[in-house]
Amino acid sequence: VDEKVYGLYPGKDETQKVFAADVPCRPCYRKFRLKECEMNGACLRNVSVDEVFDAVKNLLKNATNSS
Repeated sequence: VDEKVYGLYPGKDETQKVFAADVPCRPCYRKFRLKECEMNGACLRNVSVDEVFDAVKNLLKNATNSS
């Protein structure tokens, strides 16, 4: 979905991360009873494990440094 609508909790940007693959059909709102995904979930598959892992490491590092 659109992270501007369903994204980060206001004021908590340093403890949250939104991953958004650049695909032409995004946001699709598939869960809101629209047609099935024609891109076979490319918006999810295009977010790499390494990208998520690096973001988690950075969030944990920042949380540790701010404590």
